[in-house]
Amino acid sequence: MPKIRHDQVDIISRSRATVAEGYMVIPKVNRCNSVLPQFENVEAFVLATPDIGAKFIEHELVFAADGRTRSCINDPFEHFLYVLEGGVKLTIGEKTRHEFTEGGYAYLPPGTTFSLENTGAEESRMLWLKHRFMPWEDLAPKLYIGSEKDVTSRPGQPLLPFADDLAYDLGMLIVNVEPGRGISQVETHIMEHGLYMLDGQGLYWLNGAYHEVMKDDFIYFARYCPQYFYVTGESTGRYLLYKDVNRDYDDML
Repeated sequence: MPKIRHDQVDIISRSRATVAEGYMVIPKVNRCNSVLPQFENVEAFVLATPDIGAKFIEHELVFAADGRTRSCINDPFEHFLYVLEGGVKLTIGEKTRHEFTEGGYAYLPPGTTFSLENTGAEESRMLWLKHRFMPWEDLAPKLYIGSEKDVTSRPGQPLLPFADDLAYDLGMLIVNVEPGRGISQVETHIMEHGLYMLDGQGLYWLNGAYHEVMKDDFIYFARYCPQYFYVTGESTGRYLLYKDVNRDYDDML
């Protein structure tokens, strides 16, 4: 049982956690740590799994100074990695290495063999999303390495070229909403979403209910969940958003 951080626990923050029809809100202070066998000296905080109906898995990984994968990960899934804090080294195969700091990210096609390691003397945090790729004819997505610092701050900034390349069946983007503004419409998406608040705070309207959200909150949206976001704080509301794209839904028939 981890020691209680009294500076992070209060009545209001505990009560913001919600699991409801069509969505789920999990603030950072309400998440419980777990251990995954693939990692050594790494805490895993489970954000989304098929247990809630999601078609993807998402974790927040907290690497101690010597945190790493125990061995190479080699599975049939496609992976997306995003560094929240600190520095993480990604090794693909045995030789190709990429070092990421805050805002660095990577998309790994299905079947990619890789390992991860904290590169600093302090704790590092990373989001890890994995999804079962839906093939279509001979389309094959490519490895993609990038940094949020290299993309413009449009209201919705894609981190992957999914709009131009139908090989990608998932979209990852940074959404920026200025203070006193909201997203363009109340959306009832056919896509499901995993949303991680990077900065700011605001009100999220989810399936008829308002929820206050802030930095480090995670939200899961099921398909067709009506949703709308409005920034209430003095800083830009920023979140990392996953959505499934570029495929028909005939696999559900």
